[in-house]
Amino acid sequence: MENIIREAIRKYGIDKTTLSEGDIYVNLDGQLKKSNNQTMSKGEELSFRNLIGIEEEETIYVLFRRNYTIKGDFFTSTRIFHYSCCVLKEGIVFHTTVETDGWDKEEDILFFITWDNLGHIEYVNDIASNIDKGNSLIIDKDPTYEYFTEDKGIKEKIDGCAFYLLDERNYVNIPILFFARSFQYSRSYFINNLVPFFSEIAENFKENSSRDKEWGDNLLSQIKDLIDREKYEEAYQLADSVDVESKDLEKDFYITYIFYGIKSALKTNRRDIALELFEQLKESKISLERYLIEQDPEMAELDEMMLLGNQDKEIGYALEPFFKYTPEYVEFMSYYLQAQAEINKDEGNLYEVALAYDELKELKKGSGNTSDVFSLDRLKKTHYNDYIASFKEIDFQDRQLIVVSDTDKLFKSSHLTLVNRANLPQVHFPITHPKNNHTYVCHPFKKDSYLPIDNYDYELFNDRINEYCYLLQCLGATSISIESIKGEDNETHNHLNKKVRADDINIGLTNIKGNFENDRINDSLQKSNLKIGRHQTFNPTKKPFVPDNLVWLPNESGWQRLVQQRLDGDLLNHNEYFSSKKNQILSNSEITEINAELSVLFTSIKGGAEQKMETQVKNNKESEWKVSVTFKPMGEFYDNNTIDVTNLEIPLQDIPEIEVIDSSNKNEECYLKEVKFMLEDDGIIDEKERMILERYRKRFNITEERAKELESSIRLTAEEKEYLEGFREFVSDGLVSEKERRILNRLANSLGISEERIIEIEKINNK
Repeated sequence: MENIIREAIRKYGIDKTTLSEGDIYVNLDGQLKKSNNQTMSKGEELSFRNLIGIEEEETIYVLFRRNYTIKGDFFTSTRIFHYSCCVLKEGIVFHTTVETDGWDKEEDILFFITWDNLGHIEYVNDIASNIDKGNSLIIDKDPTYEYFTEDKGIKEKIDGCAFYLLDERNYVNIPILFFARSFQYSRSYFINNLVPFFSEIAENFKENSSRDKEWGDNLLSQIKDLIDREKYEEAYQLADSVDVESKDLEKDFYITYIFYGIKSALKTNRRDIALELFEQLKESKISLERYLIEQDPEMAELDEMMLLGNQDKEIGYALEPFFKYTPEYVEFMSYYLQAQAEINKDEGNLYEVALAYDELKELKKGSGNTSDVFSLDRLKKTHYNDYIASFKEIDFQDRQLIVVSDTDKLFKSSHLTLVNRANLPQVHFPITHPKNNHTYVCHPFKKDSYLPIDNYDYELFNDRINEYCYLLQCLGATSISIESIKGEDNETHNHLNKKVRADDINIGLTNIKGNFENDRINDSLQKSNLKIGRHQTFNPTKKPFVPDNLVWLPNESGWQRLVQQRLDGDLLNHNEYFSSKKNQILSNSEITEINAELSVLFTSIKGGAEQKMETQVKNNKESEWKVSVTFKPMGEFYDNNTIDVTNLEIPLQDIPEIEVIDSSNKNEECYLKEVKFMLEDDGIIDEKERMILERYRKRFNITEERAKELESSIRLTAEEKEYLEGFREFVSDGLVSEKERRILNRLANSLGISEERIIEIEKINNK
């Protein structure tokens, strides 16, 4: 195309034209020069490019430039009108700007005609009279017709050219001032030089484009055929071997060409090249979006209200951009999203793959092209299911926060991942959870457990202290006291929200039909949330040990030192201080970002949606507690064998063998021993003890029904508890006399307890 334009410049003498009123610069050798060889300075050229918005890499082949001054009077300011016309590789740019000291400066105008859209051109004598024709237009806001009139002192009529636009089937009238001329100029020069100059370039461009299009279509067909036959190396080599830059090809060609390049590069382990090509697609996406915005200034002004920013060099929208379903944008995004899916698939980012296919499906549906919707939906579901199946293998940071909702739509932001409540990963939630439209944070050490985000820090605090108390009990504690030394935050920060009508809202994030009302969320955390203010006493008989399956201990160096002191020495008393602040795994800045992302996510719900209550995520205020423990002296335990505590990262439990029931299943024996340990202080199993037992049940591979059977074999009835209390009174001195034994037998008979059961009950006390 460059040769075509430069040949036309020479052929029609554009480079030889000399003017006294305006300037014509031509580029035949890389520099803009006048007919007298005077070169435009780099600074002046750069200033002009910035004014119009022409990139430095874009060659300006011809520049027509003309200034005209209209002096002001008492009521108006002097105005200098700057007219210019640029000949570029893709078409012609017309531009005007007004220089004035007045407050009512006119807007700059910029008008672009592509060569492939340029039809017939003709010279017009007195262009003002031509604009009254039915198919004749002027450039919007062109100041020529307002200021260059007889009442402004301009006596001459304005000549110009009428350019026929193929897409609109209208003529646009371009005043002669754009071509660095006065109002009337040599008619013969326009007819014999300028008109054929523009016409020849346009005709040659179309012919050239037709040939190049055929060449490009053939190339893409060959590459696609090789990819379909999984001959990826050949496809890559073919794409890499051709010089596409020398061709005048449509944008559609480059988009498809880059997509095939990305796919073949990934399949041949050229990931770096694939990422470089995808960056080109990103830049093209930005350019296309800005171009489409510029095509409709009124919608563009409205669209500015929707812009969230320009992060990662991409335009993000809070609402659908007005151009989303235009054919040009849908065509581009089809390849862009497929390329995005291929790259994420190569990285193993299955959710992002599903998200790309979901966005593409919605784009196709919105544009009325439903041919691929079913297959795209199937691809989305396949990759989402794969994501759910491999959820626990995903890096903790990539799944730390999830939002559970009754929707099959997908959404992923910097912190949040939206999952379908009907198709969740195999993770654990608290009782009554998960709930619709609730956010959950992953436990930092139990990576398969998720907590509601509104009070996650208190839940972690509670879990941490309870594990610590359980550890103390296993280490031979005789008493444990927990007291608050700094109060909790009971502040409530609910705020009512207006009814949200989202009939016309859809970001592609969430799209739920019908009416719904969000659950009322109240994050007022009462003191009962912590459930740890208590005092307990024990009568330990088992030698101190470190229990298995503790999740906090390997990450608590202070606890590890305490264990070492207790087991290696004879520690009797200890105080430990706990702060809920340590359990706040989300920083204030992260919470601010999370709230913004949640706002975007829930605003996107489509249909009649009413959110009566909206709760902002925040860290609760700090709460501090003191845990005091008294231990039984080590010398009072029966077994004085040395305990190995050299490896606390994977603590092992030392459980003495106590035969309770005749069972050949060692796992069941171990489970029964833990049940008895829980019963030793008060004869009951509380909520926290039940949680620990549940871990053992799963670890020992015991069914829930069998666990109930085993527990019932050692659980005491009211009569058995009465007998045990009597037995403990008699055995307080360590011995049961013959008379005391007769009294106990009479008590057992009156309570209906058999001799075999008496032995079992007394073993519970002696274990």
